[in-house]
Amino acid sequence: MTTNYFGVFLSADGNLLEGYMKALGPRPLLRELLANALARLLRLRVPDPHLVICPPQVMSVPEALPAPPTAGRVGRLLFATETAGISYARLNPQPNLDGFPTDVAMKIFTEAAEHLPILLRNWASLDTAILFDEWIANDDRNLGNFLLTDDDDICLIDHERAFGGQEANFDDLAPELPSINSFLQWGYGEIGTEANRRRLADAVHDSAALVPRDHVEAAVAKAWKAAAEIMDAGRSADAIHFLLERWPLMDNLLLEKLPLPAAAGVVPSQNGEGVHG
Repeated sequence: MTTNYFGVFLSADGNLLEGYMKALGPRPLLRELLANALARLLRLRVPDPHLVICPPQVMSVPEALPAPPTAGRVGRLLFATETAGISYARLNPQPNLDGFPTDVAMKIFTEAAEHLPILLRNWASLDTAILFDEWIANDDRNLGNFLLTDDDDICLIDHERAFGGQEANFDDLAPELPSINSFLQWGYGEIGTEANRRRLADAVHDSAALVPRDHVEAAVAKAWKAAAEIMDAGRSADAIHFLLERWPLMDNLLLEKLPLPAAAGVVPSQNGEGVHG
């Protein structure tokens, strides 16, 4: 399990910022960087990412990557996300992380979970977030993996397990990779209607204009450039291929997760065809 820290860190341009920090291995770190860049393509709210160096005299983080020689400082590398304008309370109880007493953290969690369906129904970016998690094959969207902003938006975080999980290589990923889509389940349930299936299909079609090939290539290049000094990130072409080949499959991938209810008097058979009772 990844250990998260909340505190103040120094950005590359010398500014003191407040946010979450965590130690990640090479592949999870690359996934975070890439997911952040892709979310911005779809105009979703994500925190500004930073790579910061934690000196050994501040805190021992042996599981983190060592700072690259080009950094000119000794320490361990942490992935940090700035939280300016974002509520510190996640939607799950993490009293050690967020500084809340246990009873207060549990109250926040309980109230947030109860209001989640209403929150999502009123969230203008729900359909886009569903597309995003499907596109990056993100199995790990849970109540702790998004934050509430001060202007009643939702900010997406924690994508280290996207793209097939922490140990998967991009050259191993099939475009039709199955995944669990929590936003889809929370927002639409497990049974679809013709109306909400059309709504999702329209969202895929409308969002396609935001992800032309050159924009996807630029987003991947941005992530690879940030990772280049600290790891062998592999071939960026493999990530580009996965993303471009997966997008045309999005309609089917999503609609398979949102089946229509069986017609009255029809019982699904083992081969998927309806059998009249």
